[in-house]
Formats: sequence, structure tokens, C-alpha cells
Amino acid sequence: MGLKASVKALRDAERKMEEECNRQFFVMYGAFGIALHDNWGWGQKRVLDLYRTTDDIWHEVGETNRKSMLQLLEEETGIELTLTDSDRSWHELRFLNAEVDDQMKQLTLGEAIFMRMQQTRWMSAMIQACLLLALYRLHGFGPERLSRLLGQVDDIREKFHYKIKPIIKECSRALDIDLVNKLKGRGL
Repeated sequence: MGLKASVKALRDAERKMEEECNRQFFVMYGAFGIALHDNWGWGQKRVLDLYRTTDDIWHEVGETNRKSMLQLLEEETGIELTLTDSDRSWHELRFLNAEVDDQMKQLTLGEAIFMRMQQTRWMSAMIQACLLLALYRLHGFGPERLSRLLGQVDDIREKFHYKIKPIIKECSRALDIDLVNKLKGRGL
């Protein structure tokens, strides 16, 4: 593969990662909002406060890129998120560990493409980690409650077949939250 083709492949991998990130923001934020409403009695204000808290956490992680969202969640709560279709831990994956920016400078073009493809697979877990961390910090949710909520979120995602539009519609109905406007500009 020539340099132009490799650069194009990297751009394509980054575009796919951004698309998946945007999709997962709607699915995860909506599913968390619905689960907190339906199972915990939360209203619009508490859910919006949670969403605002995640902004601070994304900024905290992105400011230095010294820790991934998954690493921060595990350090603070003891919860390690993994992918259901993988037996690998974020600990084993270079791009989900500390000093991400320094490592990016050392990657070959092929490694950078592979990294973006893998990050795309982990997008849902990173967004979950941010929401869980916000609940831990803002409302004192411990590992047991966070785990129970994760199961409820999974049930919501399955109920709506992981589709954005029905989740947005239900979030609007249940909480009067317009996810499209609330999440505009989020993502990578």
C-alpha cells in the first residue's frame, strides 16, 4: 500500500470512528437517561445535570490524554469495563492506556489505522465509563448500583434494537429531553 492509500485508509478509519462515536453518544446517553427515569425515578433536571457532569469529565480526560476514560473509571470505582465479544482488557491495549498522545507519535501509519479501528470497537465502553464516572462523582453511585444500572441500560438498548431514532424518541417522551440538541457538537 502506497503512502497516499495509507493516508486515505487512516482518514477513513478516523471518519468511521467519529461516526460510531456520534452514534454511540445518542444510544448511550439516551439509554442511560431512559434507564434512570424508568428504574430510578429520575426526572429531566437530574439527567441533564448528569449529562453536564460528563462534559467536565470528557474535558478532564482530553486535556492531557494521560489516562483513558476506562482507566479513570477503574481507578476511581474499581469497575473494569470490557467488550462482550472480546476477552481482552483495556490494560492490554496500548491506545487505551496512559500517554496516548506520546504513543501516537511512535506509531507507524499501519498501526495508527489499526488503533483507530480498535478504538471504534471500544467507543461504547468509553462513553459508558464517562456516564458511570459522572454518576459515581455526582451522586455517589457505588460499584453495585453502577453494575445494576449497566444491566438496565443494556435492556433499554436491546429493547430499542440499538437504534438511535427510537431511543431519541423515547428520551423525549419520558424526560422531555431533545438529545439531538443536547448532544450537538459532542464526539471526537
